[in-house]
Amino acid sequence: MMGYIKYYIKSFCFAILIFLLIFGLFKYSMTPNGYKIQSWTVVSDLENAIGRNNLGSEFYKVTKKPATIIISSSVDAGHLLSLKEGSTKYLYIPQIDNSYFAVYIDGKQIGTLGFKDKRTGHFWYQPVIFELPESFSNITLEISGIYEIGIDFGAYIIDSSQLPKYNVLLFLTNSLLHITIGLALTISIILYAISKNLIPEKKRAYLYLGLGSFLGSIWMFDLVGFPSLGSQTTFLLFRKIFLSSAYFGLSAFITGFSNIYFERKTNSDKIFALLTFITGLSLTIPTTSYVFKTFTNVASLILSLTAIYILLRSFKIYSNILFGFITFFATCVVYDAVVVMFSFNLKLMSNYGIAAIFAGLAYSVVFEYKEMFVKVTLTHMKGITDELTGAYNRGVLPEITTSKNDTFVYIDLDNLKGINDIYGHDVGDEVLKLLVENIKSHLRSTDLIIRMGGDEFLVILKDCTKDKANEIFERLCLTFMTNHPLHPTFSYGILTFEKSFSETLKTVDMLMYKMKESKKIENLNDTEE
Repeated sequence: MMGYIKYYIKSFCFAILIFLLIFGLFKYSMTPNGYKIQSWTVVSDLENAIGRNNLGSEFYKVTKKPATIIISSSVDAGHLLSLKEGSTKYLYIPQIDNSYFAVYIDGKQIGTLGFKDKRTGHFWYQPVIFELPESFSNITLEISGIYEIGIDFGAYIIDSSQLPKYNVLLFLTNSLLHITIGLALTISIILYAISKNLIPEKKRAYLYLGLGSFLGSIWMFDLVGFPSLGSQTTFLLFRKIFLSSAYFGLSAFITGFSNIYFERKTNSDKIFALLTFITGLSLTIPTTSYVFKTFTNVASLILSLTAIYILLRSFKIYSNILFGFITFFATCVVYDAVVVMFSFNLKLMSNYGIAAIFAGLAYSVVFEYKEMFVKVTLTHMKGITDELTGAYNRGVLPEITTSKNDTFVYIDLDNLKGINDIYGHDVGDEVLKLLVENIKSHLRSTDLIIRMGGDEFLVILKDCTKDKANEIFERLCLTFMTNHPLHPTFSYGILTFEKSFSETLKTVDMLMYKMKESKKIENLNDTEE
């Protein structure tokens, strides 16, 4: 156990540090300097949702049926003395649970959220802010909720110096939320694309992970603000889809995770995958939003237990980075479960955990795929590379594309048989390797040299004229001959691409043999003289 702790301690601490950083940013952004409204008077509560006449600065109520309340608070000029004189004032509410919301200042409406005639919006995670007139004495809020009504962290009157705190909270709950949704969707596409090139066993695992990431992105839509989700029936339907996706996605994740990182699924893997799947199914049962809320509170316990199980399971994958992401995920999920079950007045963070676990998994999977791709590439390169000279072999020919601007050079080493017979095959091999080295030193990265067999080579000069090719190989002949004590030579034919690859190869081969024959005749004449 100590070995695991030493191996993972840095990843664990880093994950906790990131969690605390986000938690700290939430605390910073939700506690601005300004006047916090201390109490509200309930002006209207026709459905008896609240059941009392006065409310504190913070309140939250789960309602059995849709309800609307109107609350009011008087603001004395003395309350605003702490604000910067002459600065624009704002009503800042870090979080409000509602399906419709309207703000009235001295009886005049200054802003709303959602549609008044529908009152089926979904707002509870993002902050709201409204500009206030220069002077006023009363703030009245009209709040509607399908199953919950509340101002979780109070309402503040602030000046412009506190707007950065609003911007930080808006980034955490809105901009970053959209980024994480996009990230999860992108990861699901990447995992699906990778799965197309894998063996069936691996393919299924990657498809499960891709499905899990996709469903995770659907779950995060529960945190997005919607001005309306249609009727109360469609409102409940959408919430079922959003939240059940979290459990279906986690079930898919456990299945894919165990298939990739372990030889086989354990009974525990199967139990937790089934448990989360059944939990997701159970969330489709409730017929009212109130009952659905009760179900989600219980389901959050299952979610936290599953997160802890995944964390413990990840001890044996021996990946510091992935363990760090999973630690962050488990911390966020367990934290949220505690907040929900005990109704603590804290901001939820599971969306960051979901994004983290799939981001970590994507990193791990892509890294594994990269290693696999490198291995396949190396194997492929080995298959098309001549072991002795380092040139390509004939296996590369089907992969070559040519154009009318390319020039072919066919080469044959002169008198290799004589060198082998007199000096041995080791010296002959040495000459062959030297020839390829000398040719490569005169080529560009786009050019190709292929060993066609024995002492014959094909060079393809991309976008090169015949005159330029002649210039290169005339110079190369001299360089090659002077670089070895035996002063070896080679014959070659040069031809610009014509008609087809095979026709060009056939013709340039004939040109090479013409040079070879002319050398033989020349040598014979020299001998006779």
